[in-house]
Amino acid sequence: MRKSKNILTLLLVVWCVFALSVIALQYKALWEYHFLLLFVPIGILATKGLDVLWGYLKELSSPIPTILLIFLLFLPLSSTLTKKSVTLVSNNFALTEDTRLNYQTVFRKKYPSLHSEGNFISQAGSLAGEIYVAGDPSIYYFSGRTQATILRGWALEYFLPEQWSSLIEQLDSSKPPYIFIDYEPQAIIKEYFPKMLEFVEQRYQVLRQSNNGIWYIIK
Repeated sequence: MRKSKNILTLLLVVWCVFALSVIALQYKALWEYHFLLLFVPIGILATKGLDVLWGYLKELSSPIPTILLIFLLFLPLSSTLTKKSVTLVSNNFALTEDTRLNYQTVFRKKYPSLHSEGNFISQAGSLAGEIYVAGDPSIYYFSGRTQATILRGWALEYFLPEQWSSLIEQLDSSKPPYIFIDYEPQAIIKEYFPKMLEFVEQRYQVLRQSNNGIWYIIK
């Protein structure tokens, strides 16, 4: 910043200010990927900063600060890589379904419960066909089934009014044998479009209620 004539540094700082403003405007729907707006300018500024630091480090008689700086630079990458590698080896390289699930669970605690929901409708004697999940779409993966509608059931709070009506039409035409509604999306549906719950209760009956949500089966 002391190099006031450096237009690139100034523009990168301006970029950061505008990017933070855009992120702040989306505070009601804040997701991690929004911060990708800052990756390019901060990356270049960090590289320029390293160049400045290197000039000071070369003048030092002891190599310890330089070694410490290199260690700090690689610490985030090496710690993540080490954790994943140790977990992978301890689970026999996740070659089987059970060990793969154990490996995934370390990085996402909800995987076992989602896996059990998927297994529930994959048992022998279950009705065949596509399903609809108002909740975590991982259930599709674990159940081995695809989505019965065009509109997804994740982040329903962002649906437009016409999308709610369209969702009911798609459910009516596709007639999925099973519908799963997570408790959190259920509250969203009740607030934004209670007619959908009325539709489900008319056409479906409760099959199972768990800690994750409710499974409905077509009547």
